Amino acid sequence: MKILWLTGIVIPQASELINGPKVPFGGWVSQMIEQLSKSKGLKIGVAMKSPTDKLLIKEKKNVTYYFLPQSKQNKFDVNKNDCIEVFNHFKPDLLHAEGSELKYTNTFLTLWKGLNVLSLQGVLNGYEPYEYGGINIYNNLFSLNLKNSIFAALTIINKKFVFNKRLVIERDTIKKAKNILGRTTWDRANSYFYNPTAPYYHCARILRPSFYNIKQNTNEVIKYSVFIGNSAQPRKGAHFVFEAIALLKEEYPEIKLYVTGNKYEKNIKDWKSYFGYRAFLQRMIKKLNLEDNIVFLGVLQEQEMAKQIAKMHVYVMGSVIENSPNTLGEAMIMGVPCITSYNGGVSDMASDGKEALHYRDNDPRMLAYQIKRILDDTELAKTLSKNAKLKANHTHSPEKNLEDLLSCYRSILS
Repeated sequence: MKILWLTGIVIPQASELINGPKVPFGGWVSQMIEQLSKSKGLKIGVAMKSPTDKLLIKEKKNVTYYFLPQSKQNKFDVNKNDCIEVFNHFKPDLLHAEGSELKYTNTFLTLWKGLNVLSLQGVLNGYEPYEYGGINIYNNLFSLNLKNSIFAALTIINKKFVFNKRLVIERDTIKKAKNILGRTTWDRANSYFYNPTAPYYHCARILRPSFYNIKQNTNEVIKYSVFIGNSAQPRKGAHFVFEAIALLKEEYPEIKLYVTGNKYEKNIKDWKSYFGYRAFLQRMIKKLNLEDNIVFLGVLQEQEMAKQIAKMHVYVMGSVIENSPNTLGEAMIMGVPCITSYNGGVSDMASDGKEALHYRDNDPRMLAYQIKRILDDTELAKTLSKNAKLKANHTHSPEKNLEDLLSCYRSILS
């Protein structure tokens, strides 16, 4: 059985083959590829959009890696001739496309006439109504504040000329899928209405190894610390979390919110540090007087991330929309008390009051109160931690998820 995977990034274990930087993304793909490469009767290939000048083919630990340069016409795409060369070289029995968001996937599915399965990550068409993160863009556009107006204008321009085109391509990609692989009721619902006849298979994600090995030690927890894993786009909801922290600051003046991702520093080479969502959040911090309560950690590699989350009093998944966020699973499996906005596929990952506390994404008062409950109630925190570990160890079991994926392959190829 020969399975060719497609990914939009160079996965960590392949980056060293081209002397590239090791990115802290693609953990699910990396771990599953490693599991599959040890399975008898399987030959695995991985085709990746990469920062190379030409198609490169490398071998490592029973896996063939294909590094495809991005198209000069579209940074989300690759060249058709390179795709065909990959097919001719690997000769797959099944094409496993990871993610529907990039034009790259559409190109491969269009060219490949054999069996395929599309594994859903996020679904852009499901995210679309929430892309502004509840921010009233039009009010900002006509604001007397010039920077607010520029932020709003850039957001609208990006949506009209970039994001909306990606929506059309993604719908066509889902329609081209002969089989769908998903994780939640939400991604099943979204894929169904674009491709109702494609068989749907369920397979949860394997997390990065460090999160299975590191458990929270309550003696090392930073009191009154709150963690969010992303603040890159408005739909990640960081602005609502900032508001919640401002509400709690009077009662808990030492409270700190730790944020991963790009540090919010003014950089003349980076226009996003002056205009856009990042700058919008900086203005919020100043307005809410949170300069001493927000800590930007920068981009963290796997072990750094695991060690950081393990020290947190509370983990918050603040997105306005998600399918099944890996950082929530990572916090749960380590036993960090979790709070999550109720949206998308989150209810399949954690039940309210049992494995996590839920709140409506655009309700900072409810979020603040849920944080307060954990800060004040040690027994509640312990109960959430215990239940979250049990649920996450089942959901993210490497053995179970490997067998689920192999079962999917066998069914499609039978």
